[in-house]
Amino acid sequence: MYSRKSNDNGATWLPPDTLSDVASPLPLQPDPGIQPLYVGDYDYGSAILTKHVTSWVDGRNPINGQSQQDAFTDRELVGFAVTTTSPACNSVISTQPVDFVINLSDPVNPSTVQASDFTVNSIPANSFVLNGTNTQITFHFNSTPVTMQGPQTMHIAAGAFNRQSDNAPNFEFNCTFCYAVMPLAVVSTVPPVGGTFSPPAPGTYNYDVIFNQAIDQASVQDSDLTVSGNSGPSVTGHSFPNATTVRFTLHMNFGGALTATIGAGSITAFTCNGNAAFTGNYMVEGCPPADHYVISQIGGSIVPGTTDSGNHGDDTVTSLAIPFSYALYDQSFTSVNISSNGNAQFTTMATDFTNVCLPWLSHNYTILPYWDDQRTDNLGWVGCTTYPGGTCGVYTSISGTAPNRIFNIEWRAVYFANTAQQSNHELRLYEGQSRFDVIYGTVATGNSSATAGVQKNDTAFDQYFCNGTGGAATGGQSYVITPCGSPSPTPTGTPSATPTATATATATATATATGTPTATATAPSPTPTPASPTPTATATATVPPSPTATATATATATATPTPIVTPRTTPTPRPRPTLPPRP
Repeated sequence: MYSRKSNDNGATWLPPDTLSDVASPLPLQPDPGIQPLYVGDYDYGSAILTKHVTSWVDGRNPINGQSQQDAFTDRELVGFAVTTTSPACNSVISTQPVDFVINLSDPVNPSTVQASDFTVNSIPANSFVLNGTNTQITFHFNSTPVTMQGPQTMHIAAGAFNRQSDNAPNFEFNCTFCYAVMPLAVVSTVPPVGGTFSPPAPGTYNYDVIFNQAIDQASVQDSDLTVSGNSGPSVTGHSFPNATTVRFTLHMNFGGALTATIGAGSITAFTCNGNAAFTGNYMVEGCPPADHYVISQIGGSIVPGTTDSGNHGDDTVTSLAIPFSYALYDQSFTSVNISSNGNAQFTTMATDFTNVCLPWLSHNYTILPYWDDQRTDNLGWVGCTTYPGGTCGVYTSISGTAPNRIFNIEWRAVYFANTAQQSNHELRLYEGQSRFDVIYGTVATGNSSATAGVQKNDTAFDQYFCNGTGGAATGGQSYVITPCGSPSPTPTGTPSATPTATATATATATATATGTPTATATAPSPTPTPASPTPTATATATVPPSPTATATATATATATPTPIVTPRTTPTPRPRPTLPPRP
């Protein structure tokens, strides 16, 4: 096996040379699928500072009279080079040395070495000492060439000295190390480690990280700080109150625990002094994350997707980047795995096409807008022809602007059992909230053979419908975790059934008339400010004023809002229809 090598990064190439120790004979073994006569096969090669290593197969060794393809490895030492140094390349030191140790791959010809061959920051050494084997040179400076904190450059020019064995010149040597009087480190935070973020979540908070010296502001990124915990934290920005402080902006969805981490070397001082690793644990005031969503009717219509996700298939799962950090239950996510079968998995990528009633075992953190056997490919299905562009698929769009965006994921699908029938539905994820909505367009078979709901784990889940029981696959539903201790909010969605309210007012006269009191009874709902449709569940009792007395009205209202069905038991699965065979 032959190869050519370059000693100048590919500018010129030496003549071909045998890569293996011996030439590989032609084994004359048939391999009709690839090559009739198989000589050999290069497999792997890698160049490091002092040698080139490679592996291959060839037929040099016959077995039972026939050459076989055997695996071999070999190394080729490169030219005369510096192998290691002290200070080491890319190291950080806190002293200002006057002696620098250079180790060589081979003994050097002493007569070719001069003190000026070695420089630090372009300053030549004043003297040198060779060790007994001539493989190590210690270059000495009368005064340190390291005078300023930051990167320091060591250099030996190509051909500065020669190898003892064959007088071959050395390769150029050039590397840097960092001089830093004090390693960069976090000295404190606000709030302090072990402290508490307030007021109660959800909300946006400042988190100040204070270092022991001025930092390189250009080295700081939001991603340098990683946050985790059941408070559902995310990093949304950063600023610099002063030269030693980074103020990260955090958003927390819940009360609970928060762990903040900055990896070693993420942030620098003097461009090369990377920070020591830091981790701090904190608490966040407020209600801890709940394990259950409240499902409310909101009506609404599908916001058309405009970006093709690439999901076009049967039992196909596609990973989508979410344009913001989204919290489902107590965890934040920046991507979601979308199945053509109508579910959104945040931690798994299952292709299951037969739905089950919740829980769906071992599929934590999953939203199921409409889990049924569907397909999003385009193989001439009649049901696809009336979608925009006449195609099926999963399409996305973004509504609103930061920090109040909504990520819309629209399924334009057909049923596997009947590709002439459409299954059009949408999942909407809300920025800065744990809320999501599900909107139904045309879903030909309704809830008869599908599952809708959300699941945290095998014991915490909320099901909207399954195989014909539960709510209807029409309109829209808002899924919201209600914070603890919150008053019951007023629903802003349109109920699917007309609520009734009865109000009774009793007036008691007093001596002075001062105004017209009004008592209003509002139908409660646990949905905090969902989408825009107008509420219809409000009953009002009004007592007219008297010219000589103040009327004190006492109103008692009984409101019956839209029933929300959240079955928690698993119904007996209905018999599934016989489907055509899957391809």
